[in-house]
Amino acid sequence: KELCLKVQFIMLHHPNSVENELGHLREHYELAEALMDHDEEKALKIIIAHLTSFYGLRERYPQGFFDITF
Repeated sequence: KELCLKVQFIMLHHPNSVENELGHLREHYELAEALMDHDEEKALKIIIAHLTSFYGLRERYPQGFFDITF
């Protein structure tokens, strides 16, 4: 519950231009679940997808730049 409130606070106070706000919010919860499940691979994939989408990084860096292997 505390994590949920923190995420909601940040989202309410951070100006953003997210096209799909529900999907963006869902990623926060998926990340929290992956972290609580100690699923590092899933958490890293969510973080990379989330941040590259939010900041438009895939358009600025070469293809494969953010790929990770385990």
